[in-house]
Amino acid sequence: MADVFISYARDDRARVEQLAKALEQRGFSVWWDPELLPGETYAQKIQTVLASVKAVIVVWSKTSAARPWVLDEAAVGRDRGVLIPVLIDSVEAPLGFRQLQAEDLSHWPSAASEESFNRVVRAIEAISGREATPPPKPTGLQFPPQAKRALETVEKRASNLPRLIGGGLLAVLLIAGAYQIFKPADPNAPTPTTEEPTGGTADAASAYGLSTKQIASLDFKPMIDAALQTSNIDLIRKGAEDGDALGQTLLCLAYDAGEGVTADAVQARTWCERAAGQGSTIATYLLSFYQRNGVGGFTADAAEANRLLEEAANAGDARAQYDLGVCFLNGVYGYTPDDSLAISWTRKAAEQAYQKAQFNLAWMYENGRAVQKDYATAVLWYQKLADEGSAVGTRGLGWMYYNGWGVEQDYAKAAEYYRTASEAGDGNASNNLAALYENGYGVEKSLDEAVKYYRLAVDQGFPRAKEELKRLGFSD
Repeated sequence: MADVFISYARDDRARVEQLAKALEQRGFSVWWDPELLPGETYAQKIQTVLASVKAVIVVWSKTSAARPWVLDEAAVGRDRGVLIPVLIDSVEAPLGFRQLQAEDLSHWPSAASEESFNRVVRAIEAISGREATPPPKPTGLQFPPQAKRALETVEKRASNLPRLIGGGLLAVLLIAGAYQIFKPADPNAPTPTTEEPTGGTADAASAYGLSTKQIASLDFKPMIDAALQTSNIDLIRKGAEDGDALGQTLLCLAYDAGEGVTADAVQARTWCERAAGQGSTIATYLLSFYQRNGVGGFTADAAEANRLLEEAANAGDARAQYDLGVCFLNGVYGYTPDDSLAISWTRKAAEQAYQKAQFNLAWMYENGRAVQKDYATAVLWYQKLADEGSAVGTRGLGWMYYNGWGVEQDYAKAAEYYRTASEAGDGNASNNLAALYENGYGVEKSLDEAVKYYRLAVDQGFPRAKEELKRLGFSD
């Protein structure tokens, strides 16, 4: 039985194929293109699949909204209570389906729309009762992809695997795509970790209220937010107009995110190109997004996007190194899967204190992905994240103590780490803590506390907790 059935119009096949592959990368089995056995008819097969599939996605477009068979298939999903509507064009859902909120994927795939895709994933999780394999970013990406992770199915409650939390408007969206293969750069090239990565000076950096570490490791939206907390857009603009590469980069990010100025993709691209021309690795990395997605007047160009990504990675940008590691890990954006390159680039980024890379490295060692399974090393990286206040890293450490992987099994410590991550807003951790209270593992058994944390998990955006509340006879 498939997890997901996708109803769509044939005219939209290319875009639906992209969606289907992205969902498969998240661990779901997807039925979207009819494979008929001898003697079967299309109608018979569709009827059989629709009756048994866990979730039905209807893809509304200018074409599909007028196709009778799409309406019929969507009606089956609606009547079964398993319909997930998505939009790939700026259209209104047909009559009879407007009471259901549709997720807007009209700009997907793009970094800015990663969270929309992630909401579709969470809806499938809630309906199917099956947890998706986590993306490398989060969507990121991602979100992420926010790319497929080959995780094992784990126990229904307290064992939810750690998942990445997206880190900004332009968090990387790493999904499968049919892009031209571009020769990867040498991962053994020297990687500067202490030099100012923006082409500006340390004095210029401090003028905008940012530390060298923040410049090296923050994602785009948090970076401009941090700069505007201690600086202002006029100071940033003055620095940019005076030729400071970091000021130009920050002004680009401001226009991209609409922070302090009206969002303007063309202005963002203009300042990004000026900063990249002065050696800003952040700007070079951002240009790779613009090239890949045709932002700011660019024509989408996958090969040029990859070239810029590699240029930024080789120049020492941790964000680019992380993305390149995920490309090699999952074989996306035209890259051939390569475990040695995946672990090499991920480690380079992690050693620069880029938390997404640190989490991915811990996850890779925990699950034996691209590297031999090593729980002790996974614990070290989760601990490093926890020490820096990372909610997902703290949850990961709780997960290791819960299972006794790389540490002595200790439910009380697991509960302590889950509680800390829960207080930091991590819904997965809240769900896990609720399960510990429900079962009396490491804490005094308490249904009231279990329900409290399941509800908190729902409020924090972890949809699976709704199913746990329903199972216990409570509403969210």
